[in-house]
Amino acid sequence: PLGWTRYMGFQHTDLNDTRRQDFVKTALDLMDAVVQRGYLPLDAAADQFAIDHLNCRVRPYDSTEQVIKTTSIADADWIKLTAEGIARYTFEDDGVRITHCLQNTRGGIGDDGTDILLESRFGPAVDILFNGYPSSVQVKELPYLKREEQRTFAEKLLELGIICKA
Repeated sequence: PLGWTRYMGFQHTDLNDTRRQDFVKTALDLMDAVVQRGYLPLDAAADQFAIDHLNCRVRPYDSTEQVIKTTSIADADWIKLTAEGIARYTFEDDGVRITHCLQNTRGGIGDDGTDILLESRFGPAVDILFNGYPSSVQVKELPYLKREEQRTFAEKLLELGIICKA
């Protein structure tokens, strides 16, 4: 509105002017509309913030049950996410991206290259593992994948330490 500099800004904070009150109400209504109508990509912003956090985070301490290093997986094995917050997945145009902090060290925090890009058909399996934590799932129950794909998928995540046998 014309003349807004006469009633808005820090110097006018204590001003009791209806123009100021109307301006503030209109601004708040507009911000509310932006959030309510989904114009503000809150989920995308949250994902980016979480990924930045993972890139700067030192990997968690390995408990004795997680240190057991095995990469062989059977269809009947139960698997689960190793720990909450060690990885995050996002859907992108070219598939599902998993970002994790398991390769971070004190000297190498923030290094790139901790992403795994999977075809989008792996999305439901990733979702079950990540959103099901701390519950476990049998390898043969990973959805929409062939048996060999289930094992290969689980072996890759196990090798990286993202999942463990339950």
